[in-house]
Amino acid sequence: MSGLRRPWSDNTPKEKQHTSTSPVSRSSSSSSSYPFSVEMSTAATATSPRRSIFLGVDVGTGSARAGLFDESGKLLGSDSSPIQIWKEGDCVEQSSTDIWHALCAAVKSACSLANVSGDEVTGMGFAATCSLVAVDADGSPVTVSWSGDSRRNVIVWMDHRAVKQAEKINSSNSPVLQYCGGALSPEMEPPKLLWVKENLPESWSMVFRWMDLSDWLSYSNWR
Repeated sequence: MSGLRRPWSDNTPKEKQHTSTSPVSRSSSSSSSYPFSVEMSTAATATSPRRSIFLGVDVGTGSARAGLFDESGKLLGSDSSPIQIWKEGDCVEQSSTDIWHALCAAVKSACSLANVSGDEVTGMGFAATCSLVAVDADGSPVTVSWSGDSRRNVIVWMDHRAVKQAEKINSSNSPVLQYCGGALSPEMEPPKLLWVKENLPESWSMVFRWMDLSDWLSYSNWR
């Protein structure tokens, strides 16, 4: 994957920045709202062969974690950065922007600790919780919160606001249910989608993409 490049950026407020790194300004030539990461290349210079380094990113409920590995699977360096979470009753929400800032901080720090440059990374992958992300046609966050806070556009996996919606879907006896264990849990995404449609119609009409968090991470990294 030669020549794929996205500039680093982390616009996290100063008080939330990862303590072991300093922010790097976003390139003025980039139009992405979620700039990230590394130049990935398989090319080697004429004078010295380039290492093949692999980057793994795991976004959990409370933090984003990054690890760098060589071709033998040896861990070269890793770090993590906390993620903000809002809990109000059965509602548990996060911000995709905050998640991205935490991810950037963790990756930059891991690269520094491992003494790895971005152009040495030849492969990368994301893992994340089964959380639901809402964005509009421009990729900007759309609130999924009673509060109306536009930052809170992620319904976290353990959110249980959609109990009634799950019961409604399960009572339909749809043949689709046989493909998901016979019943849906309120932690699954279809009941949460129905909850937003029934309770936040304005947000529902604004959303252009509903994405699983791991898919949103991959999409945001390459768009």
